[in-house]
Amino acid sequence: MTETILLLPLYLVLIFGLLQICQLGTALIMANYAASKVARNAVRDDVQGGTGPVNLSGYQTPDYMDLMIVNMKPDKLEGCIQADGSSAGQLRSITVRATAIVPAFPI
Repeated sequence: MTETILLLPLYLVLIFGLLQICQLGTALIMANYAASKVARNAVRDDVQGGTGPVNLSGYQTPDYMDLMIVNMKPDKLEGCIQADGSSAGQLRSITVRATAIVPAFPI
């Protein structure tokens, strides 16, 4: 009985840590999916711009903020277009960086 009482804080810390890791994993997956969704919709809408930063503010509300779950707060949504070296300039790559703020539980 004494061992159980002495080890109870350790068990609780381990369970609490596991819950924290699960929350951060869920946040990572959702932020990655949100960036993917914004990139797909930007390509579908044929976002114009040369090589360099691109404005993705039009995609912030429907595509990015709706996917913020588990007390996540959207932070930044950045996009960049790179030319793939073709002479005609027809091939481009778009990179989307989506960041979110996830509050951590105090230990």
